Amino acid sequence: MISLRHAPAGRTIESMKESMKEHMKRALWIASACAALVAGGCGTGGTGGTGGTQPDAPDAPVQDASSIARPPLTRTPGDSAARSLNDYKVEIANWLYQGNANQIFSGTPPHELRSVIVLNIVLDASGKVKSVVVFRDNSDPDTRNAAVASVHRGAPYPRPARALLRGGQVQFTETWLFRDDAQFQLRTLAEAYQK
Repeated sequence: MISLRHAPAGRTIESMKESMKEHMKRALWIASACAALVAGGCGTGGTGGTGGTQPDAPDAPVQDASSIARPPLTRTPGDSAARSLNDYKVEIANWLYQGNANQIFSGTPPHELRSVIVLNIVLDASGKVKSVVVFRDNSDPDTRNAAVASVHRGAPYPRPARALLRGGQVQFTETWLFRDDAQFQLRTLAEAYQK
């Protein structure tokens, strides 16, 4: 049974849910825009009044937006406002969701999951990934590799407060909950939906 953690200082579970909904709306809008560009072609050229591709151009295969390589993220994290490890994990989870928006599912996780992956993550004082170690998995290499890759895709992360550092780094575990379609949620944020 998953228990609901306390909300970070100054934030209610409802405000966290609203924040998550906004992140998901933004991510879905971006994914839809990318899919529309891919499906409709990026050009506006062509002959005649159709505004599409040229009539004699061969049909290009339509790609799923999730198969398109994403450009590197240009966001720059600042200092974390979190003063506890649990609050920092929530902040990291939200940051990771932003870097992996096309792989996140919304809503309550299903009762039967394809895979549950637990990773031990070590970040340095600047928020860069030092190590990611698989702590627990169910021998599904696709979801295991996807979980590890998502940590690196979400980096760099906000810099942890000095009080959270031990030997110049912060270490914690996070759990990935994978559905059958290989979309995931992080347990830290999925718990907010449990209420």
